[in-house]
Amino acid sequence: MDVFLRPEYRESKEKAQKVRAMLELTTLKDLVIKTQIYFDPDDKISDLPEDQGFLSAFHMFSATTAGAATAEDNNFSPWVLRM
Repeated sequence: MDVFLRPEYRESKEKAQKVRAMLELTTLKDLVIKTQIYFDPDDKISDLPEDQGFLSAFHMFSATTAGAATAEDNNFSPWVLRM
């Protein structure tokens, strides 16, 4: 991961190390505002309009990737965790 420091932090090694320490302590809880759980049993056509474009791109990418596992090869859960 590349981290670009603001000028006030990049001039001092001690300040840069403080930033590094803060990043090392970052958890998912610090990054996610809310979560939602959905039951969406069909991985080909989502019941969630926001996911239809993502699933379409996923299936297109899976079909063009030689030797890659497809959705049919995997045992996907019907539960969707949106963060």
